[in-house]
Amino acid sequence: MRRLDYNGVEPQKFGESKSLPAGGYICQIMRVEDVLEKEYLKVEFDIADGEFDGYYADLMTAFKFWGGITYRSYSEKNKGMFLHFQNCVETSNPGFKYEFREQDFVGKFIGIVMREEEYFSKKNLDFRMTVKPYEVYSIQEITAGEYKVPKPKMMSEADKQKALRDAGINLTHDELAGFTEMQQDDECPF
Repeated sequence: MRRLDYNGVEPQKFGESKSLPAGGYICQIMRVEDVLEKEYLKVEFDIADGEFDGYYADLMTAFKFWGGITYRSYSEKNKGMFLHFQNCVETSNPGFKYEFREQDFVGKFIGIVMREEEYFSKKNLDFRMTVKPYEVYSIQEITAGEYKVPKPKMMSEADKQKALRDAGINLTHDELAGFTEMQQDDECPF
């Protein structure tokens, strides 16, 4: 095995990685895919500054999962929102002018505000929070703090019930709320 450089490294147990909090981030566009039949761009990005620089690349290395994805529709009814995205990228990258070649976005910087969203974990059979892209801004707006982090998006009671049924759990969310997790100890007979 090669010798490792541990300078600046803290010991970390598996699964103790830092979670990305809701907030505004300077990001870099890493990959763009044009989904022509649905008229949207799938935009993969990574955090490009601060404490969480390289966050999604680290996730990919550890878990083979790229989590930094946003979708930008250019359908007729969404042209205004696509123009907002385009303007944010152009403002964030002085001298850049989008000429309708989606690959030209790769390597460019953009501001993204992330918000918390509730979801049901099929693996753990519980409700959890994650962060997802909410809105795009210029990096200048992110740096100046000219954005608002929205309230967390919580699942509706109907969506919670559906998630539980889909997982084969036929209890109501209120019934599940009455249960407490048992603490493991060495005296448990089974």
